Amino acid sequence: VLLLLRERSGRLVHDDDAGAGTDGARDPDELLRVVATDQGSGLTVVPDPGRRLPGRGASLHPTPECLALALRRRAFPRALRVPGRLATELLEQYVATLGPHQK
Repeated sequence: VLLLLRERSGRLVHDDDAGAGTDGARDPDELLRVVATDQGSGLTVVPDPGRRLPGRGASLHPTPECLALALRRRAFPRALRVPGRLATELLEQYVATLGPHQK
């Protein structure tokens, strides 16, 4: 159960163990790095599973629930430090294609 999503140093971190006194940080291998890139028609949030794309990145647990929470809270523009709206269709498609235990 997700209780909180907060941005910390460009990282989207969710606390599902907040009651246990943890800060909600995850092993980087469990998180999906995303970056904002210009796709010609504006900035788009794209997945960077290889952690190789240039630019400021943010990390997200690659589940539909975490993605929906980040979208609802409009966390990507703040975490990636870009003004205005970001297209997220490519990221949404990527997360949707992952199995329940994959990243």
